[in-house]
Amino acid sequence: HPDYAIALQNLAAVYQKTGELDSALMLYESALDIDRSFYGEQSLAFAAKTANLGAVHQDIGNYSKALAFYERALQIRKAKLSPDHPDYAFNLYSIGFLLYRTGQSQKALPYFREMATLYLRQIRDVFPVLSDYERTAFYNKIHPVIQGYELFMVENARTNPSLAGELLNFRLETKALLLNASIKVRNQILRSEDP
Repeated sequence: HPDYAIALQNLAAVYQKTGELDSALMLYESALDIDRSFYGEQSLAFAAKTANLGAVHQDIGNYSKALAFYERALQIRKAKLSPDHPDYAFNLYSIGFLLYRTGQSQKALPYFREMATLYLRQIRDVFPVLSDYERTAFYNKIHPVIQGYELFMVENARTNPSLAGELLNFRLETKALLLNASIKVRNQILRSEDP
């Protein structure tokens, strides 16, 4: 049953966080089998569990398997989701970061660039209408991804100086959005009639 697959996935995530990777792998595989039998291999639930398997294989050090799982999840998400969807963007990041960490920076660059474009669009379109609480949650969710992108760009700017300019533009745009949102909140407070 799909609910059982979700329970297995949640337990697998706990095992993964605690470093019990063999147990996590086994549970994710079981959850994937359930989704395959219920939804087929083109569902978003199948894609999510496929990406999770990729993450465990990456943690174990099975990089070629991790990449295959990530690419399969990306294929499904590209077909089923808008290219602006956060899961699609995060999947791009997962592939880019794996390639980067395995010394394949040239292959990683297009994934990072597309991911950065998508996140900037999400920040531009979504961030201004969010409450302060929602902004904080949104930023906290994407912050590790942005840090990974920045690390990649800084390290690769040594051999490709144009990346420094791309990173600067990215930082300026994200900081401007954050500052603008803070200024709007400050102005709303100052205009309020509460003492």
